[in-house]
Amino acid sequence: VSTQSTWVMYDHLAKREVLPPSRGIDLRQHPAGAPLKAQYRRGFVYSDGWVDDARLVVLNAIDARSKGAEVLTRTRCIHAQRGADGWVATLEGPDGAHRTVRARAVVNAAGPWAESSPRADWATPRRKDSAHGPAAFTTA
Repeated sequence: VSTQSTWVMYDHLAKREVLPPSRGIDLRQHPAGAPLKAQYRRGFVYSDGWVDDARLVVLNAIDARSKGAEVLTRTRCIHAQRGADGWVATLEGPDGAHRTVRARAVVNAAGPWAESSPRADWATPRRKDSAHGPAAFTTA
């Protein structure tokens, strides 16, 4: 797949109501080419959005709560086990108290720390039946 076809597909999948579509440019004449070596003649310009990740997390939590979810901050998953009827998880709150919850789905919500966390081994494909670490639960 060529770079150009990738951007065409990107433009097709994204709604282009505000940002301009991608386009090819002559790097010898476009300002983006000024710092580049003369051997680079053609490039592509595309527009993309930016989001404040922390605010997006808050907005997702607010939306989830508005749809009936219980949002637990400063709470970690101590253990989760998949059974025939979904998941049963033990959570530890900020005061150290444990509680058990049932869920139909578990999502690792550790973000960029998912793989580096010693408790994130449950997220790897080889261990699908038990869980440790940060998670989001969808109740049954």
